[in-house]
Amino acid sequence: MLTDVEEREQLINSKTQDKISDKKFYRIFLLLGIASLLPFNCVIVPVDFWLAFYDPIFLSAASLSYNAGNWLVMIYMMLRGYKHKKNVLVLTSLTTWLVSLVVIPILHPIISDVLAKTIVTLIPITLCGMANGLFFPTVLDIGCKLGPLNAQAMMAGNGIAGLIPQFLLIVIKAIVTIANVSKDQYNDTLFYQTLIYFILGAGYIVFCFFVWMKLKPYAVDQMDVPVYEADTYGDEQKEEKSSFVQVFKMIIVPSLSIFSIFAITLAIFPTISPRSRSTPTRRRTPSAATTAGGTSA
Repeated sequence: MLTDVEEREQLINSKTQDKISDKKFYRIFLLLGIASLLPFNCVIVPVDFWLAFYDPIFLSAASLSYNAGNWLVMIYMMLRGYKHKKNVLVLTSLTTWLVSLVVIPILHPIISDVLAKTIVTLIPITLCGMANGLFFPTVLDIGCKLGPLNAQAMMAGNGIAGLIPQFLLIVIKAIVTIANVSKDQYNDTLFYQTLIYFILGAGYIVFCFFVWMKLKPYAVDQMDVPVYEADTYGDEQKEEKSSFVQVFKMIIVPSLSIFSIFAITLAIFPTISPRSRSTPTRRRTPSAATTAGGTSA
């Protein structure tokens, strides 16, 4: 029999292991939360590049394309997501993001026509949104089953994802400014700095493949549940099953609210951003307005 001291030591060791495990999971879900929104933020941050080489409506169209793809796939996941293996969904999303982040900047030198380039570039951006519709609910489902704090880690990661692209672009622009690039070389430099920026974003997605491998053993699919448990679960699901019309009624109000906010914001945004093209060029800081003015002069 164990003495009181030994029982106490075992209890302390068990609690210590639980804390270590909780911290490990928190870090994993924080990193995957960053990956969830990093592709979208990588697209909307380099405003100088889009204003210099793309149609003025590009940023608005990119935001709408991404969010439309994201919402459509999330609705599908709400209805049929349980039928797919979590590992396949996550790897599909990460692969889509990796390829898209490399392809998006490369399309600029390949396609010369501005309108055609704008339309083609929207395709990988839409795919990124669809990939997030697969990735976010899948990883969040795993996190909630392991502990409610993991959901907070995912949302915190989403917030950090907005800061990382800004930081990367600031560092790259600082290096370019120090290099004192001439005005004749500015367009080429703008392309290469954006290319490096996207490649660094893709590098983080590669890192997330290894992060996912740490979490993969905890991703239990419904089809892997023992038969007797699956039967019970199936009976419960039949009682609670909702038709598409019922689901649509539940999400129509919040969906319309969100899309109304996006529509108003993005309808105003194009009328603001093109004005920066006529802003006088100032050599002090390579801001979006300065860059756009310099390239359109």
